[in-house]
Amino acid sequence: MKRALILACAMAMCYALTPIAAGQVEPAQSGNIQSAATGCNANVPANAQTGLPVPFDGMFSIAPGTFFGNDSIVGSLYIAPATGPGGFRQGSPSGEACRNSGADESQFTHILTRNLAVMETEVSQASWDNLRFLQPTLPAKSFSHPWPANPVESVSWYEAVLFANLLSVQRGFNRCYYTNSTKTTPIDSSNYNNNNTIYLDMTADGYRLPTEGEWEYFARAGTTGPFSVNEQYYGSSTCSSCTTALFSLMGVAWYCGNSSGTTHEVGTLSSNPWNLRDVHGNADEWCWDWQSGYPSGTVTDYTGPASGTFRIARGGHYANNPSACRSASRGYTYPDVSSYPSLGFRLVKSIPIMWDWDFGDGSLHAFQSNAHHSYSHAGTFTWTVTATVEGTPCVKTGQIGVSDACTAASIVIQPQSQTISSGQTATLTVIAGGTAPFTDQWYQGPSGDTHSPASADSYSFTTPALFSTTSYWARVTNGCNLAGADSVTATITVTGSTISGPTITSIKSKTSKAGSSATIYGTGFSTDKKKDVVYFGTKKVKNISKVKTTSLKVTIPKVRKGTCAVTVLVNGVTSNAFTFTVK
Repeated sequence: MKRALILACAMAMCYALTPIAAGQVEPAQSGNIQSAATGCNANVPANAQTGLPVPFDGMFSIAPGTFFGNDSIVGSLYIAPATGPGGFRQGSPSGEACRNSGADESQFTHILTRNLAVMETEVSQASWDNLRFLQPTLPAKSFSHPWPANPVESVSWYEAVLFANLLSVQRGFNRCYYTNSTKTTPIDSSNYNNNNTIYLDMTADGYRLPTEGEWEYFARAGTTGPFSVNEQYYGSSTCSSCTTALFSLMGVAWYCGNSSGTTHEVGTLSSNPWNLRDVHGNADEWCWDWQSGYPSGTVTDYTGPASGTFRIARGGHYANNPSACRSASRGYTYPDVSSYPSLGFRLVKSIPIMWDWDFGDGSLHAFQSNAHHSYSHAGTFTWTVTATVEGTPCVKTGQIGVSDACTAASIVIQPQSQTISSGQTATLTVIAGGTAPFTDQWYQGPSGDTHSPASADSYSFTTPALFSTTSYWARVTNGCNLAGADSVTATITVTGSTISGPTITSIKSKTSKAGSSATIYGTGFSTDKKKDVVYFGTKKVKNISKVKTTSLKVTIPKVRKGTCAVTVLVNGVTSNAFTFTVK
């Protein structure tokens, strides 16, 4: 009797018909969409220079599965946020049981840039009749499984598109579907049927069918298996069975194993991790895309080919076996078919974010999350960015210090190579151009080799007493460029021999790895281990095992891989710097 009474009430049109004010969807219980935001933020440099463009990057993240709001015609909506730059993997792995290779489920990386509000359930028969009561041009439907709370079925793709546009009209939103590429003639009851030139405005805030990629993304809800629940008994022996008890799947899907051959009331089974119900089974769901093979690699906001024969339907239905209800399973049929008792739809709504930038110097910028701005004068400026979502602002402020334009360091006068007598010193000078102050760092070795720092923070450098030919160079930096400018190599050629000093001629090692042995060949080494001091870069050798006047056997210390300058100090006299590669 209860069922009969409800049906009688339904036939009398006593559904929830209270319309929402134009342009509104009833907000979440917290009061606004801000409850769903995990944070609005901005990436802005702390410092900048006058006349140079500064990047201002706005960010707004929304937690998946958060209650977005309620529409009294189509029910609750939950958030499926944009994927972020990493995207998600669409399609199925090659080893997934009962994978439909003929429908092309080849995996690719799909980046989705739009935040979505997604209907919790498929559109119900009551929702269809409620909208038709408010928008009489929506055609009347006779359903194969008539019950107000059951999903609509036996609807064509064109009828689903019309429903979406009429619901947008009812809510005061911008319509998504048009008959022309300039998007000036919207789809309505006079032009929707069998119209193969329907254009989609993805930027509109109205209701629409999801793209196939969007559907799989919110159906998976972050999962990567065959279903949005972990069905441990699903496999090659059960994937096409209607008699094997797949208990986890039965908790979220009406399919041939539990449906008794009919659709069921929407939303009566458990949800996926993002609070969406019936994404597996009950009724197939129309998507925007024409059917085709998948792309490869990484794709952003893929919407399928521009034309085709079949439109995609996803999710499987009450009479399907388990494999057809998988997250990656692809169905498709003619868009004008309206006789299938298992084919329905659910709608999504893009969540536009309006950006407003105040750069703090009287300049403003609107609409885009990313902006560039140049400051004309120095100072400290307080910037503000406002991200407005569904009428609710999220505000972030910060400061940027702007200095007068800075010229990067450059070498104006290079250090000069010299010839000196053994035991003498040499003075090297480097003169820099650009914006002062400068930092000057001298190194022993060829230009670019930073393993043997010699002297810091002086444009002029006097070497120690030299007894063999060696080389030096300088790196000059300022606040404009972190990399700095490198000078040429200045070679100090030593002639004569007033004091005998060590000289390295070669180094040999079997592996050239840290911790392995190496033999240093040359002249002037001491046979007293205590008087031989060996450096690999700035790292002192701790183990000298064999000594001769012409060779030293050492253990290579722990230094980072790459080239370094090896030097030997004997009785306070330093050898030439010999370049050695540590592997």
